[in-house]
Amino acid sequence: SGSSDGQIRMKKTLREMFSPVSLGALTTLIGVAPIAGAQFPYFRQYYFTLYVLIVTFGWLNGVIFQSVILSFLPTKPFVHENERQCEVECTPIVPPSDQNDNGNDEAEAVAADA
Repeated sequence: SGSSDGQIRMKKTLREMFSPVSLGALTTLIGVAPIAGAQFPYFRQYYFTLYVLIVTFGWLNGVIFQSVILSFLPTKPFVHENERQCEVECTPIVPPSDQNDNGNDEAEAVAADA
């Protein structure tokens, strides 16, 4: 059951994150693509090549490695035990309203005195 839960979480994560991460990497590469045709070799070698490598490794990390690694970790709730108990035991009690249906008792009292 643990491995199937991990696979289900990994599929859900990939379904949610593949598209945004891939589109972010693609648009970044499109934005940097003109530098590939730069006349100055320094730009091509040290800026374009390194930028493509950074975007590639970032895409691999965001889409593949994090999804797979996080699918192996057990899930833990984000809610602390105290908060969970308070949700059940600490429901707020709303006092009955002494106001009229429009809630302007003070304004009506001031208007009546004038």
